Amino acid sequence: IGFDIPYDIPEETVPGNAVANTAGVAVDVTLPAFPINVDVAQQAKSNGVGGAISTVTLTGLSLTITKSSGCFDFVDNLSISISSTKAGSTLPPSVIASGSSPGCVQTFTLTPTNVNLKPYLDEGAEATPSGKGIPPAADVSFDGHLTAHASL
Repeated sequence: IGFDIPYDIPEETVPGNAVANTAGVAVDVTLPAFPINVDVAQQAKSNGVGGAISTVTLTGLSLTITKSSGCFDFVDNLSISISSTKAGSTLPPSVIASGSSPGCVQTFTLTPTNVNLKPYLDEGAEATPSGKGIPPAADVSFDGHLTAHASL
């Protein structure tokens, strides 16, 4: 018994740098963290599932360019890590999805890992994108969508 939990990722912008782009200099980049506010118990109730949810795993995560031009060709590799926002949490940050060299695509689909998101969601969670690539010549904005599967 289980159900899917959809969640929209807010828009982020990768700053452009025409000089670094022209030079082809790859750099490490960490983008601002974004919250993942999911009330697992409320989601279970909304989906008619009784009982305690024990596991929430990511089943899909994609990022989509929000302007008509631009693509993800500047990305060499990208990973998204989840961490707890609770003070004094003992949960270590964990990579929940990653991908590499997507090419010039409008939507970059990452590969989920098998991390149980439930303890993070219960404490309050945020996700941080980080990776390496050649900065785009101009700013590139994107948003995204993730889907997680909750089960008893």
